[in-house]
Amino acid sequence: MAKNSKDELKKEVYEYLRKGLPLMALDRIRSAARDDLKMAAEKLLKNPTVIQEIQEIQEIQEIDDEWKDLLSLIYFSHFSLITSEMMSLEGLASWSVASLNAAKLARKLGIPELEARTISNAAKALSLVNMPERANGVSRG
Repeated sequence: MAKNSKDELKKEVYEYLRKGLPLMALDRIRSAARDDLKMAAEKLLKNPTVIQEIQEIQEIQEIDDEWKDLLSLIYFSHFSLITSEMMSLEGLASWSVASLNAAKLARKLGIPELEARTISNAAKALSLVNMPERANGVSRG
């Protein structure tokens, strides 16, 4: 993949993430990225728990750190969205953790819209599990 098209793909992925569409970002990677990145995206789609091992997967050792962070952000953003519907304590805890991880990665990658949305999700989750002090701390950054 030429540098110009690689940069364009990153721009598209960032834009999908800004709009809160992590699965569209993942699908775009799957359709337009180089083979090792496609393989990582496929693994993520088939088995989301692979995100915990993404740094160690042999087939994707050559993927640069920004792409690894983007794949992680896609996972945590999507997980934050789907767990926001779960109102059990376990679901709320998962929502909070996924949202905080997404916010950290969004800050690292310079996506303030996604950072704000996921910080807000984390604060809501903490508030719903009756931890308003932590929720206020999270929302203040």
